[in-house]
Amino acid sequence: MEPGGTATVMASVRTALAEGVKEWKPRVQAMAHEIHSNPEVAFEEVRSSEAAAALLAEGHS
Repeated sequence: MEPGGTATVMASVRTALAEGVKEWKPRVQAMAHEIHSNPEVAFEEVRSSEAAAALLAEGHS
């Protein structure tokens, strides 16, 4: 790799991560508020795990 190449790649990775966080933040916050508003018994978190799975599935659609 040429000099400075690693720094350029790392800058691109940081930018992509920051953009991803910015894009997903509202959805993750909404899910967190929904889970907090509807507590479940420990180790029986059915609705919250379904909400998390649905959110993750959005990334594959």
